[in-house]
Amino acid sequence: MKKGGAALDVKWYRYDTIDSTSSEARRLLQSGALTPPAVVLAQAQTAGRGRQGKSFYSPGKTGIYMSIVVDFPQEASSAALLTIRAGVAVSDAIREETGIETGIKWVNDIFLDGRKVCGILTESVLQGGKRRAIIGIGINVTTESFPPELRSTAGALGLPGAERMESLPAAVLTQLLRRLSDGNGRDVLEEYKKRSIVLDRIVSYERDGIPYEGRAADINADGALIVELGDGKFDSLQSGEISLKTWK
Repeated sequence: MKKGGAALDVKWYRYDTIDSTSSEARRLLQSGALTPPAVVLAQAQTAGRGRQGKSFYSPGKTGIYMSIVVDFPQEASSAALLTIRAGVAVSDAIREETGIETGIKWVNDIFLDGRKVCGILTESVLQGGKRRAIIGIGINVTTESFPPELRSTAGALGLPGAERMESLPAAVLTQLLRRLSDGNGRDVLEEYKKRSIVLDRIVSYERDGIPYEGRAADINADGALIVELGDGKFDSLQSGEISLKTWK
């Protein structure tokens, strides 16, 4: 594995079943057993984690469940910016391996044909005074049966993904390391915007229990979603959950 022309020794931790690859990565970091870069990969998760305390459905042998541990880039001032790089990297890897073009829903979801096929969760951990990043990535590859609450929104890559199940994790790692070496990340942000399924669409969200609705106007250099509310008013979302009013 190479990054910026220099060889990297990336250690892989592989499991049949685990509670969460990100939880295991955190345990390995805190015990001192793991140093970046490293990958924790499992065939199934019993307690997969998503954003805002949500779970990530992770049935056995139908998806790719991995957490990549890297030094937190100094130029990525927030987890949102790192998630943006990861989103582009995953989209790149899926296209490279399967030929499938995916879209990105701010801030951390990969979509195909109006359905979520991948979620990304970025966390920051201190280890020995150094800031590390754990980037959890869950990709639905052949998953067909979802819990009732996910049936209307979740999807999978299907046969093209199944044919590349073995090579896709390494492709994701390669693309992520490449995107992390892209300096200030401006090019990555522009790529992210091109693949956005949110920009120039009407979105709704809540802030402090109050519902809002407006046009997703831009994603700024800090990774925040800029929403035009009307009457010359704009809102800036650093995190949170948004819904699209309509799907193409």
